[in-house]
Amino acid sequence: MNILKYCLSALAICSSMVAAAQGGVTEREAWFDFNFAARQAISASPASLDISSLPAGLHWFTLRVKDDLGQWSSQKSVYFIIPHEEVEEDVELVSYCYWFDDDMANLVVGTLPVSGKTVAGVIEIDMATVPSGQHTIHWMIGASNGAWAGYYGEVNSMLFYNSRGDVNMDYDVDINDVTALIDYLLTGNTTGIDLEGANCDLFGGVDINDVTALIDYLLTGCW
Repeated sequence: MNILKYCLSALAICSSMVAAAQGGVTEREAWFDFNFAARQAISASPASLDISSLPAGLHWFTLRVKDDLGQWSSQKSVYFIIPHEEVEEDVELVSYCYWFDDDMANLVVGTLPVSGKTVAGVIEIDMATVPSGQHTIHWMIGASNGAWAGYYGEVNSMLFYNSRGDVNMDYDVDINDVTALIDYLLTGNTTGIDLEGANCDLFGGVDINDVTALIDYLLTGCW
C-alpha cells in the first residue's frame, strides 16, 4: 500500500470531543483498532497519522481528549477501510461500494480516493444505522472499465462487532446495560463500563440522553 497518512478533519473528530469536554482541551490521544497500548499524543485537528503499517481491511480510529480539569472525555471512533490496490487489468481504480451482512438493498457507493492508479486514501464507513452485535461488512473496488474488481476478483469481507449499547461489555444489549449506564451516571465509576458503547446517541459524551436512546433501542429494535 502506498497510503502514508490519514488526515482528520476538525468537524468529524476533534470538534465533537471538544464540545464534550468540561473545559479547554489540554491533551489528545489516539489509537487504531484495539491497540490502546500504542496510543499516541496528537496535535489539534487537522492532524496526520501514519497508517502505512496497517493491513488492508476494516479498521477504526479512536480519539479521546483531556480537559483542563484533568478529566478524559468519552472515546469517539471512526470506522474506515484501507482498500487493496490490486487490479487485474490496466485500468484505474475509481469507485467503491460496501454493504453490511446480506443487506445489499442499502449498498453504499462512493468515489475512491486515488492518485493515478494508486489508492491514496481510506474509505470512511457510516455505522449510524448498524444494529449492535456482530456483523459482516463486504466491499468491492470499482475500475474505470465499469467492473467491480474486488481483490483478485473477489468480494472482500470481514467480521466485526458493533459495541453500541453494550455498556457492560457482555456482548449483548439488554436491560442490564441500561442499569449499568444509570449506575455510571450516578457514581462516575467506569469499572466494567465501555464508554464508547455507552455513547448510544452518538453525539459525544455520555449523559441521560444516552439512557433514553438505549431504552428506545430496546423497545423498537432500531437506533
